[in-house]
Amino acid sequence: MTSADRGPSSLIETFRRWRRKRRILAEFANLDAATRGEILSELALDEGGLSRLVAGSQNCDGLSHMLLRLRVDESVLAKVDPQFVASLRRNCAMCVDWRQCAQEIEAGTAAAPAPTYCPNRETLAALAPGSRSPAA
Repeated sequence: MTSADRGPSSLIETFRRWRRKRRILAEFANLDAATRGEILSELALDEGGLSRLVAGSQNCDGLSHMLLRLRVDESVLAKVDPQFVASLRRNCAMCVDWRQCAQEIEAGTAAAPAPTYCPNRETLAALAPGSRSPAA
């Protein structure tokens, strides 16, 4: 099913997302090299990673849902290790399978602790109750 099949509002939203992504890349390209380098360093990305981040869904709803299913309090985790949560969010935001993830979550069919295509699957498995990982 394409955006057009879901109606005009979905098509408009798809266009808005595309336009926002193009604007982000254009603004980044207009920055001086030192500022771009500083931003990339803070995000722990290279220019290719930034392009993938912008091209992704730019939302982490899937991560929040998966953590909730695992009974992991995302806000507590973020206070304990903000870099760890930032990394999980970045992986989620860069995921190319975000549409499939959203559909599976909505349908209640997403695999536990996470689908096989999830870039955070191993980490979420380590956070799952009963995991023998020290991260849990």
